[in-house]
Amino acid sequence: PESNDVLVEFRRWATQQFGSVRTAFQVFDDDMSDSVDLREFRRGLRIYGFEGNAVLLFRALDVEGSGDLCMAEVAFLDEWDLGEEAQEKAAA
Repeated sequence: PESNDVLVEFRRWATQQFGSVRTAFQVFDDDMSDSVDLREFRRGLRIYGFEGNAVLLFRALDVEGSGDLCMAEVAFLDEWDLGEEAQEKAAA
């Protein structure tokens, strides 16, 4: 599904750019509130060159539907085992 693809793309990008999704989240948290709203999130993605669908990504991560992301909503991506198939797809 499209949401899975954008999550995989984001995880790969964040790991490459920042070393982890957790670190990317901390960089995006402009006001150090321990949460990131859509504006902060989109701004961080744009500044650092993420080319995926920012709104779809935000919605996929905002599992509580609160309009803000917290570390717990994004940190799980660092633990994802993407496997060989996802790695091959990302390399293509």
